[in-house]
Amino acid sequence: MTPLGKSILSVLTFFDVQDMPLTLMEIRAYLIANNPPLSPLNLKGDKRGVKEVKEGDEEELPLSQIKEVLETELANQVETDGVFYFLTGRSELCNKRKTRYQISLTRMRKTKKFAGLLRFIPFVRAVAVSGSQAVLNSKESSDIDLFIIAAKGRIWLARLLVTAFLQALGQRRHGRRAKNRFCLNHYIEEGALISRDKNLYTAILYSNFIPVFGVARFLRFYEANGWIRQYVRDPVWESSNNFFGFEPPAAQKAAEIILEAGLIAPVLNFFSGLYQQRRIKQRDHVYVSARELAFHPDSKGQRILARYAARRAKFTGKINLTRG
Repeated sequence: MTPLGKSILSVLTFFDVQDMPLTLMEIRAYLIANNPPLSPLNLKGDKRGVKEVKEGDEEELPLSQIKEVLETELANQVETDGVFYFLTGRSELCNKRKTRYQISLTRMRKTKKFAGLLRFIPFVRAVAVSGSQAVLNSKESSDIDLFIIAAKGRIWLARLLVTAFLQALGQRRHGRRAKNRFCLNHYIEEGALISRDKNLYTAILYSNFIPVFGVARFLRFYEANGWIRQYVRDPVWESSNNFFGFEPPAAQKAAEIILEAGLIAPVLNFFSGLYQQRRIKQRDHVYVSARELAFHPDSKGQRILARYAARRAKFTGKINLTRG
């Protein structure tokens, strides 16, 4: 099998385990790099790492070339309904994807209404839609994942304010109340690097963010975390398109100036940090530090990687991508 054929089949397999067929444009955007790392990366993700990866990149593939491989080399392994491509025998995924697409579009209106308000919250520098909602594949029971970039030295205070705000509006996922609510599962301080769980699942997850606001800060996030390109052949950063068109207002800056006066903000950040650390239950895939807070206790990514690795082994040989 050619390298391109292997890459196309890999990405279709990766999304097949998530019951998601792909369009031609999605296949190109999510193309998995050939020979990705066999174990999680521990790169520092500095600009030098990004440059080294970029120099080896290939030019963007024309859709016609991908389509040709699908219709010739992969003709016995891949089918299409004219819009979506999927593994042979999985045509039932098309109607499921169309239903989820409609659900996701409806939730985008809700995201604009409520997540857009977070731009008024002090010390919140950027917010992006993540997870199944970002790839327009949300189920009826799904929540809406948000990835949040906080100001330096204010991650605890930013989390406290965001949590309190969405809780007051009845829009925060809490306990069994998940459907159509916002899941605040990942915060990172501006300028910080992703420190753990660097693997194929998270690389695709991060490369598909849809920023609510703070586009420039997400571009810097991608530039710093160059390890993503070790897994995704040619990621198309959604942050290059300001989908929602929001930017933080002057009122946010004014509120921050008031809170910083008299050391109010640092004191609140310190004590809210102490309180939150006592409340957070430490377990697998829950990471807490002064610069990053990640809450993925159900280990969805690890389950998907395990299923993907098992299927991929059938046509590329056994590979371990499940530990992160």
